[in-house]
Amino acid sequence: MKNEYEGTKVEQIFMDDILENEPAESPIKEKKAKVIKGNLNLRAGNTKDREVIAVIPDGSEIIVSESVGVWLRAKFGDKQGWVMSEFVEIEE
Repeated sequence: MKNEYEGTKVEQIFMDDILENEPAESPIKEKKAKVIKGNLNLRAGNTKDREVIAVIPDGSEIIVSESVGVWLRAKFGDKQGWVMSEFVEIEE
């Protein structure tokens, strides 16, 4: 059965909502990480459409605690939000 919203903005909003509200794919014990590849947006949610609540300078240390798809939950100073994993190097 074809999804009547397939390929439309409605489908994208629905999929973004599913991704944003799904449980963590891989819980991570809080770990230190470093921002790489330039300044990084800390967002209010795990989609590119969510508000930028801080800009983290390249080379800064953050704390990550879980991942959902390509997104990591992160703390930077007194702020908490989401960053894209491709811009972060997690310490082992």
